[in-house]
Amino acid sequence: MANLLWREERRRANTQSRTATAAEIQQILADYPRLRELRGLARRMVGLARASVIGYFAFVVEREDPALAATFLSGLETGADLPRGHPILALRNTLLRLRGEEASQEQQLAALQEGWRRFKAHATEAGRGGAGRAAAPAPASRPASPIVDGAIASAIAELQRRKEQQSITAAFSQFVMSRPSEAALLQETARVAARGLGAAYSKVLQYDGPSSSLLLRAGIGWPAEAIGHTSFALGAGSPAGLAFTTGRAIFSDNITADQRFSLPPLLKAHGIIRQVNVVIGGKGAPYGVLEVDDTTPGHYDGADISFLAALANSLGLALELARDSAERDHLLLGRAAAMADLQHRTRNSLQLVHTVLTLQADDAEDEAARRLLEASAQRIITIGMVTEQIHQSVEQEAVELCGYLKGLVAAVQDGLAELAEGRSVALDAGSGCVWPAKRAELLGIVMTELLTNALQYGRGAVQVRFFDIAASARLEVNNHDVLPPSAMPAVQARGTGLRIAAALLREHGGALTVHHTGQAEQAVAEFPWPSAPL
Repeated sequence: MANLLWREERRRANTQSRTATAAEIQQILADYPRLRELRGLARRMVGLARASVIGYFAFVVEREDPALAATFLSGLETGADLPRGHPILALRNTLLRLRGEEASQEQQLAALQEGWRRFKAHATEAGRGGAGRAAAPAPASRPASPIVDGAIASAIAELQRRKEQQSITAAFSQFVMSRPSEAALLQETARVAARGLGAAYSKVLQYDGPSSSLLLRAGIGWPAEAIGHTSFALGAGSPAGLAFTTGRAIFSDNITADQRFSLPPLLKAHGIIRQVNVVIGGKGAPYGVLEVDDTTPGHYDGADISFLAALANSLGLALELARDSAERDHLLLGRAAAMADLQHRTRNSLQLVHTVLTLQADDAEDEAARRLLEASAQRIITIGMVTEQIHQSVEQEAVELCGYLKGLVAAVQDGLAELAEGRSVALDAGSGCVWPAKRAELLGIVMTELLTNALQYGRGAVQVRFFDIAASARLEVNNHDVLPPSAMPAVQARGTGLRIAAALLREHGGALTVHHTGQAEQAVAEFPWPSAPL
């Protein structure tokens, strides 16, 4: 900027050189130490014009009117809180255009000087010749200042914009809770991000490990063939890559002049001049980057970045939940497959044992031995039926008893089709009660043994009841027409199932009793646990 001051103010008319000597530069800096102090401002505004031009221009306007220059330079740097049509906003747009056209120092300086002239005229017209200067009190009937009206309108518009962003964020959270597909989630994120910042372009980029790049997964404004096929380099290879690598939001109001990163071809082709990028987080490595792009001049502020970060955080959380849910589903499917395989192997093993016992029974010459082998084979079928019903239960840790007992009754009737033909089995069991699988297994074995006994050694209808008594549960199997003693098989064969049931109940603190009244027989099994309600 010292060289530009020399060229504008100290170079002699007959001097051909455009560059001051080292001694002349040192003298200028010694005469005007403020030039060194303006370097920070010049670097911050390098997106608008060259640092040397900004620094020298700031020095000139401060020298002319320090108070008004402070207001002007602050507005020029941020563009914040200025109404539409304000001369500073017009100047920013002009500078951005010139920056893109790689204009010379002279052209940039001329634009700044013209903008400064327009700003002073605007301030004078509004009755404010300089920031901080005392203004004469206006008469009560005087119309409101245009600059005040503009500021109020700008503030109202800004407030409405922030309220819209809040509404968008809330609606997006509701959408996330509906558990959409990943494709729909990514596309909706891109849509609301562009809408919230009033931009025509946006994209969701996912980190691709094998290629070490960011893949365009969803977006607004881009060609369909770019989605899923266009990648962006990490680090300084792209604005999004720099955001992903550093883990920080990267934004620029003039990406064509920004030296922090390279400009990807896709952005060049669509005339993108400003953008903002925020990282989409996750429990482990970040998912990627949410980016909004625009082709019109403007300024992004902290509220815009916070809005976009809120969307990115919601998206990251939704993706994590979806990933966790998919992992759980995978584990459940694996568990279901393992249980199905176990059930298949158990069924085959029990069927093999049943077949062996049946063959041995057929070969047995002793009648008592034959009946015992047949009874043992029947026990195997009982265990198989109980196991089948346990595995078919929706929740294997807690078995719903009514449906479980109905399934067992049907299985026993099918297994003893010849004996059960023409005979009814009525089940009375309250719905809505559960037992742990181990307890339900004991109940199933006992009930199957008692029902099998009733069908084998009786005639007519059979009634099965299961209910609570005090702190215990009770199972009753009523056989209303027992076969006469002459038609009964050997006592030891008939009693095998009852002895097994009684032994199992005693082992768990329960009891089995059998009552006879005329031709009727009632077997009562008592369990030491109540049937807890669902």
